[in-house]
Amino acid sequence: MPAPPFSPPEAWPEYGWLAEPMEFCKARETVGISPRGIRYATFPFCHEEYVGDVEPDLAESKKGLYARNRWILWKRVTDGPVPIGWRVWQWRPWRIDGVFDFDGRSYVDAWNDDARRNLKRWRNRFDGKEFVIETVSFGAFCDAYKKSTVATRTKTFYLDILSRKRALLPADGQPELWGVRSVATGEIVAGVAVHFFSKYATSVHECPFMLPGAGKVSAPTGLMDRWFSESERRGMRTMVTPYLFRPGDPEEWRGPSDFKLHFGFRPVSYPPLLVRFVRGKLF
Repeated sequence: MPAPPFSPPEAWPEYGWLAEPMEFCKARETVGISPRGIRYATFPFCHEEYVGDVEPDLAESKKGLYARNRWILWKRVTDGPVPIGWRVWQWRPWRIDGVFDFDGRSYVDAWNDDARRNLKRWRNRFDGKEFVIETVSFGAFCDAYKKSTVATRTKTFYLDILSRKRALLPADGQPELWGVRSVATGEIVAGVAVHFFSKYATSVHECPFMLPGAGKVSAPTGLMDRWFSESERRGMRTMVTPYLFRPGDPEEWRGPSDFKLHFGFRPVSYPPLLVRFVRGKLF
């Protein structure tokens, strides 16, 4: 798979990566300068994570409130020799992202037949007639998410990350929340949070969901169409959908991953995770 022409969104402070460690990791802080990473405490050790091809600076890593004994996790973007002192944690990509690059053609040309067929159905039968896509409040987003098929599998794990991210980011830097709303009932049947990073000309989505039955009205395809069209209108050059299926992932993840590939995203595989143990403060 080709190497990506950018750093994953975690490398951008505007993405709010510090919000992503699990809720019980309340002790957390940014660390380092270039690269900049995050550190979170899980007694008796701490963990640090860095994303990018610049090797973490161990001198900078000594600074900070939680610079205790810690595992440092280095997620590289491009492959290469393993530097001295680092070990491969697991021989598989630390993540596979889907990437779409606008090239001047209609984005629908890159979609497969199923996606184009569902798009035609959505536009002809449902969009603006039985359903509308609109910006929704976080409360309405949460209420709908908790009824979704995603929530039955992962509870509110990704929704909690989104909530922490909203608390971390400034008001003008928070992701937009879109919902597919039934005109007849007012119910939100699908939704997604979308970032538009003008500085990097890249948009990223997270926390997608749909309620049972939303697929029958092509609501997820409608959301994809809105994301593509808005990204193009706002001058984005690239779109990123993280977390495609990797060998070894739970099998139930394969379906959502395959759905994303209907829309012309090319899989970008990052090299295996590197780790090293560093001693630090005792408390």
